[in-house]
Amino acid sequence: MGVNVSELMSTVTYRVEGARGSQKITAVLSGIGLVVHNYNPLVDISVSSESPYTSADRQYAYIVNYFKHSYRGTGGMTYGTIKHTLSGDTQGREGRLISEIL
Repeated sequence: MGVNVSELMSTVTYRVEGARGSQKITAVLSGIGLVVHNYNPLVDISVSSESPYTSADRQYAYIVNYFKHSYRGTGGMTYGTIKHTLSGDTQGREGRLISEIL
């Protein structure tokens, strides 16, 4: 049992068209990264995102977000970055979330 000091979230929204079995992602509508909460008074978390994109076969939509962790009061000295890569498929499922510490 622990305390959640911060919570990060990534989302990707996209449009799917076509008959079942031949559906394709026709547009990625949005993709964002959010800091839901950060209770650590010593840390700032900033978010930057790559443009959302689809796979070449248009079966998956992706968003990549970077959550940069910096010490407050140090002029932005970074001590770590977390990278989220989120994908979703034509059935509307979140295919997977890969979280990496850079």
